[in-house]
Amino acid sequence: MSSNKQRNIWKLPAIMIAFGFMACNPANQSMAWEQLEPLPPAAGKTHQPGLAGSLCGVSNNCLIVAGGANFEDGLPWEGATKVYHDEVFGLSAGDDHQWMEHQAKLPLAMGYSACIETEEGIFCAGGENAAGFMDQTMLMEYSGGEIHFQPLSPMPEALSSAAIANIGQTIYVAGGLGHQGAVDSFYAYDLPQDQWQSLPSLPTPLSHALLVAQNDGEETALFLLGGRCKTGEFTTFHNQIWKYRPSESKWVAAGNINIEETQTGWAAGTTLPYGNHTILLFGGDDGILYNKTENYLNLIEETLDAEKRSEVVQQKNQHLANHPGFNRMILQYNTITEKISVLGQLPDAAQVTTRALWWQNRVVIPSGEIRPGVRTPKVWSGNLQQ
Repeated sequence: MSSNKQRNIWKLPAIMIAFGFMACNPANQSMAWEQLEPLPPAAGKTHQPGLAGSLCGVSNNCLIVAGGANFEDGLPWEGATKVYHDEVFGLSAGDDHQWMEHQAKLPLAMGYSACIETEEGIFCAGGENAAGFMDQTMLMEYSGGEIHFQPLSPMPEALSSAAIANIGQTIYVAGGLGHQGAVDSFYAYDLPQDQWQSLPSLPTPLSHALLVAQNDGEETALFLLGGRCKTGEFTTFHNQIWKYRPSESKWVAAGNINIEETQTGWAAGTTLPYGNHTILLFGGDDGILYNKTENYLNLIEETLDAEKRSEVVQQKNQHLANHPGFNRMILQYNTITEKISVLGQLPDAAQVTTRALWWQNRVVIPSGEIRPGVRTPKVWSGNLQQ
């Protein structure tokens, strides 16, 4: 579809930003980005600050953004409270391309579930709400102009921010946050049988990792990229890539996330499989500023003098207020060579704790977190071009 036709379809001012990837992409591809209609305010409200951890997916060609969390009355270090939501928004290709808030609500106000598309609907596993971590699973489906929810067997444990992928009718859930922190759990869920099975543990506990199913030249395997885990006073942001072949039932090392030969931690970003042997990564948190925030928090806890502690608190708050956002790099991982290459940069602030989706043959990244405590209602759509 031509860019002119695309602009007419979306009825929006065209914001087309092209990035040339020829220097590092042998396929001579480029990517054009367009800003779609932003997520609207919920019913009865005048402002939509955006949502992190929304239950996102595509069902019957409808783009769905449900639930999630934000801070509606300020910033968290200023005392604002995290608010979880149950609203469900849909953007359907068959309407006038405006977001619609559906009458259906999530079973609970919640966010940070692991979500993946299946033939039966969007599978959502775990998550969290104001009461804590959750083990519930469900299918979220758009049909007949409405959103429907079907409860399924609960997960073996309550988890938030887990990684998820599927191969056929088998859904895999890796890592996540549990009551004791990041976990090394790895589960398979048989959708037709509605049954969970424990699989070999991850090489290390991880949350906010990326799990992608892609062919490795011999079979469709699972690739686990990055993630984070708090060990002691600081959180480790991992750059390892691990591979799991279902035929072998074990994890093996499959490279590292290297940017210009520098190993880089990567967590909470978005990813998609592309082509036969490629995995795309769209932005993420490298952990450098996250660890700096942790250092401030440790100093605050250790400082006994009230005046000095107040100074450190101000320094920490200033550090957070001036946070420039997360890593905007677009990366490409080749599952055969096990190498990472840089494709370019996102057109705007990197959106983390959301999903990248294939919708109408385009990449769509809806809402998400762009700085600590700050969300965005923006929805970006990217088109891969030769």
